[in-house]
Amino acid sequence: MSDKAYEKEVKRISLKAFTHLYGESEKCNRRFCFILGSGASRSAGIPTGVEMARLWAEELKEKYEEEELLKLQAELGIESIEPTSNNYFGIYELRYYPDYREGHAYFERELEKGAPSLGHHALAKILAGERHNLTITTNFDSLIEDALFIYTDKKPLVVGHESLTEFVNLNISRPVIAKIHRSLYFQPFNRQDETVGLAEGWQETIKNAFMVYTPVVIGYAGGDHSLMKLLKDDGTKMNGLYWCYRSKEEPSDEIIDLVKHKNGCLIPIDGFDQMMFMLSRKLEFENPEKAMREVTEARVERYNDQYKEFSEKNTADGNTSEVAKEVSAYNMQLLEDYNNAIRLNPNSAETYSKRGNIYSRLKKYDEAMEDHNKAIELNPKNAGAYNNRGVVYNALKEYEKAMEDYNKAIELYSNSADIYNNRGNIYSGLKKYDEAIEDYNKAIGLNPKFSMAYSNRGNVYSILKENEKAITDYNKAIELNPDYAEAYNNRGNIYSRLKKYDEAMEDYNKAIELNPVYASAYNNRGIIYSRLKKYDEAMEDFNKAIEFDPKHSGAYNARGNIYRISKDYEKAIADFEKSIELDSNNKYPHKNMAIVFSEKAEYKKALDWVNKATMIDPEYKIAYQLRAKIYNALGEDEKAADDEAKAEALPDD
Repeated sequence: MSDKAYEKEVKRISLKAFTHLYGESEKCNRRFCFILGSGASRSAGIPTGVEMARLWAEELKEKYEEEELLKLQAELGIESIEPTSNNYFGIYELRYYPDYREGHAYFERELEKGAPSLGHHALAKILAGERHNLTITTNFDSLIEDALFIYTDKKPLVVGHESLTEFVNLNISRPVIAKIHRSLYFQPFNRQDETVGLAEGWQETIKNAFMVYTPVVIGYAGGDHSLMKLLKDDGTKMNGLYWCYRSKEEPSDEIIDLVKHKNGCLIPIDGFDQMMFMLSRKLEFENPEKAMREVTEARVERYNDQYKEFSEKNTADGNTSEVAKEVSAYNMQLLEDYNNAIRLNPNSAETYSKRGNIYSRLKKYDEAMEDHNKAIELNPKNAGAYNNRGVVYNALKEYEKAMEDYNKAIELYSNSADIYNNRGNIYSGLKKYDEAIEDYNKAIGLNPKFSMAYSNRGNVYSILKENEKAITDYNKAIELNPDYAEAYNNRGNIYSRLKKYDEAMEDYNKAIELNPVYASAYNNRGIIYSRLKKYDEAMEDFNKAIEFDPKHSGAYNARGNIYRISKDYEKAIADFEKSIELDSNNKYPHKNMAIVFSEKAEYKKALDWVNKATMIDPEYKIAYQLRAKIYNALGEDEKAADDEAKAEALPDD
């Protein structure tokens, strides 16, 4: 920090003044985000970091002789066990050395005691209001998520691991909870060596956030060196900084210097609840009691209806334990649980296989492959492990290896609908459609309620232009799983092909409602808008598709087509080139490049591009029709006639 930061007095404003400023934020288009430390959870029943440190320091004195404790402190590089915010992480490291599973168990017990306080009601209402929708926290409790569930109908995006930072979208209106020290069940950072700095993903995300939001710090004393280091960094630009501190406790020199340096303000408060209560008064939030009762009663009624429905259904099917099994499986799919299980039993093939599935979902394919290999090594007759490894090979586009694993899995166990479904996907990718349909049929025969198998079989029928069969399968998939966004999207594609645009639009809208970041659904809806000549709406959807999936070749091609229609050829060419870069076998941008150069009367360039399109797909009717026009323009009438004849002999695309 510059020496000039120390020459000026730190600015202070009252809580009343801040609430007025906050209330005026909409008039000046200003957005705030909250940075919460452990002090914000105190009134919710969770001890602060200093309170925990005080307890652990006492336990250390009981656990070790003085000389032994000093030796361990030196070994671990812990300078002091005086219970302060700055010493918190070192005291934790000492207290639970060498087995930190006990420390994790302590947090689980303490955090389970917490329940959202009055302040969390106001915070939840603010986050749900879309403008000030971001909270950054060093805590790994679930109080904010719980408050959103209790007091609002908004579902937050909870980013509880640094590998998920790429999914933070500052343009969405959904509440975002950024847990920079991870969520409780993802091995949260709580040791000295784990909090010396933030992961690169978090650094970039938070710096970008501060360009949009003005941070308001509550209950954070700056004891870690991760967030505090980023806040102090000259490269971290802010549109102001408001740091709340307990009125009876002067903030540290480090905090005062930081607030000076960032040209911020200190705000004395009596606590998190008092501050949020004042904000709620300013924003005219009602007493939450009535809303809580209404929300709770509605949920209880809905749960009772669902419980009755599932109880009757499972009793009729003889599957009374299925729901319990699904809930148990869901709870088990937490990476930390499997890490702990493997520490306790390093020879469990099943546990490695399940942890591998979690890594696969996180797209950590190297770790997933390592776990599935270990599972197979421990139990070479485990069909599930081969199936799971096949899924990873499929994701890596190593289709032959995936096929080998699925074949081996079926050899070991021939009654798994999942394995047949997965092998069917490989056959489909290899364009062996008869074999794919056979596998999907087998999967459905083994599990008639397997919605994914119906949807996948529908995809093959769609490729084969057997539209009615495809729609029947998508209908069945949706009947079995009304929240199946992909099935709605795929059925919309069939309706689009049949030029039933109202039905297609309805399906794409539903897919987006179920999955607001579904890039393909935005792209497909954009195509409908384009066909209806609603180019502004189409452009908006193509931009959304690219935002949510920057590697969506089709979206770049479709957007390029809008630019072409508006004669913005430079942008059109850039989008077509990007589409080809992402998928060199995509025939459509090659054809569209030919159209651009035809419209520019650069027929030789157009011919080069349309030739590439026919090389990718020798039965591409539209490409031959286009090339015939290009040959006519070049005066090569014989070649034009040949292409017209070829096009005439081919089926419609």
